[in-house]
Order: sequence, then structure tokens, then C-alpha cells
Amino acid sequence: MNKTRKAELRQILLQNRQEVVSDLDRKRRDMKERGESRGMYSFGRTDDSADDCSQFDTEDNIDIRLIEAKRNILKSIDQALTRLGMGQYGCCADCNGEISAVRLKALPFAVRCKDCEEIREDKENRERTSLLKDPFASLGKDLGF
Repeated sequence: MNKTRKAELRQILLQNRQEVVSDLDRKRRDMKERGESRGMYSFGRTDDSADDCSQFDTEDNIDIRLIEAKRNILKSIDQALTRLGMGQYGCCADCNGEISAVRLKALPFAVRCKDCEEIREDKENRERTSLLKDPFASLGKDLGF
């Protein structure tokens, strides 16, 4: 990978990282403000319904899941930046082949080439389907049966 391409990729990763950090900050701020407004809204009221609480809980759960997803993306971007610095960026973690420029542009923190990622996803889907058919199958394996 030449220096120009490496600099381009680094810039893309840093830009994506900044966007994710901004999204995380905004989501945290929104949750805090919503929590504070709930306290002010419900202060002195006796007619708060269970539906209101349930809606707030649902909103919080969605926001928490979004924050977790963004944090995982941030972690992946940081790992990609580390790989870039070590000269390992753009190499598939499974087959050591090159990850296509198109894939890296679409998913800058990709760790696998398209083919290896499809194989991994297929295996994961088969395991998930297997667990749905026999939810106790993995328990026996874990216990040595």
C-alpha cells in the first residue's frame, strides 16, 4: 500500500471515528436531557401512567442499544487504525488476502474479505438455526456430553 493510499484510508477512518464520537455525544446528551425533563415533568404529578413509564423505558432501551452499537463501531475503527499503523490494514484476518478497496470504502473497519465474511456469516447462521432447532445442543457440548 503506497503512502497516498494509506493517508487516504487513515483520513476516512478518522472521519468515521469523529462522526461516531459525535453521534455518541449527542445520544448521551439527549438521554440526559430526556431524563432531566422527565424528572421536571413528573414532579408533583400523581397521574403518571404506566404507559408513560413503559414508553420511557422503551426509548431508553433503544438508546442504550444504539450507544452499544456505536461503541462497538468505535472500537472497530480504533482497531483498524492500529492495523493501519502496523501495516496490516486491508489484509483479511482469515485468508490473509487483500480486502478490496470497494469493501474498505464501504466498511473502512472491515477485517475480512467479502468471501471470508460470507463464510463466517453462513457458519453463524447455521449455528443459530441449529440452536433454534435444539436449544440444548450446545449445553451438552459445553458439559462434555
